[in-house]
Amino acid sequence: MTNYTEFHDGRLDGLWLSRNILHIFLSTEQNNQFVLLLRGVVAFTAGTFSKQNIIFEVQIKDYQEVTLQDVRDVYEIQTVQGSEDQEENLLKNIHAEKLVYLLIDPSCGANCLALGRSAELVPRHEWMPMEKR
Repeated sequence: MTNYTEFHDGRLDGLWLSRNILHIFLSTEQNNQFVLLLRGVVAFTAGTFSKQNIIFEVQIKDYQEVTLQDVRDVYEIQTVQGSEDQEENLLKNIHAEKLVYLLIDPSCGANCLALGRSAELVPRHEWMPMEKR
């Protein structure tokens, strides 16, 4: 698991989903700006945006660390009798495809969960040239 502790008390500035790449705009408390790129997005959910969007934590879990609760959360599955097979199958697919799980947990405001093939954090000033390639 990778914990990006530099974003504690920072901000989630915005999201942009382009094709299968999720661009997550983040700032540290000191206003250092970054973009977290999640490539090969398979599942994505976000919500509770507000004017503040203060981050508690940003984590990337390796496929081996993803739990059934993570699967329920990212796919927004309500726990009901009979949903266990679906959850297990989704977890097996995550393992087979070696996906990464992104968690942005807020202190206040926006949250974000996603599954993808890879994650990369880049300084925001380097992001635009990367996208033009």
